[in-house]
Amino acid sequence: MEIPSLIHIGSGCIYDGKSENENGWKEEDIPNFGLNNEESSWYSKTKHASEMALTSSFKNVYSLRIRMPFSEVPSPKGNRNLFEKLIKYTTILNEENSATYLFIFITPFITLLYLMKSHMVSIML
Repeated sequence: MEIPSLIHIGSGCIYDGKSENENGWKEEDIPNFGLNNEESSWYSKTKHASEMALTSSFKNVYSLRIRMPFSEVPSPKGNRNLFEKLIKYTTILNEENSATYLFIFITPFITLLYLMKSHMVSIML
């Protein structure tokens, strides 16, 4: 495994709809809901732009794309955790989507940090 020079925790909100690949979107897939899509949100455009800027500026960037992060831990203001948001909605859209369980995400992330501790340049959260 090549040690990354930078880890970027970004967003999976740069893809829209299902991938034509039966296994879902791949890391190499060009975002279809980012800078090149007139209908994409400002949020998605900035997330796509940041990935492009970082991968063109640093050698060996790891982009970790998370979607709708959630955990059992309440947010300080009671409005940032996915569950806190969902219970306040009067209507919920029934669409297939993905979400990131933070306690499963954090273990491999910490392992990656441990492996690269002597090579670390920068970590962006």
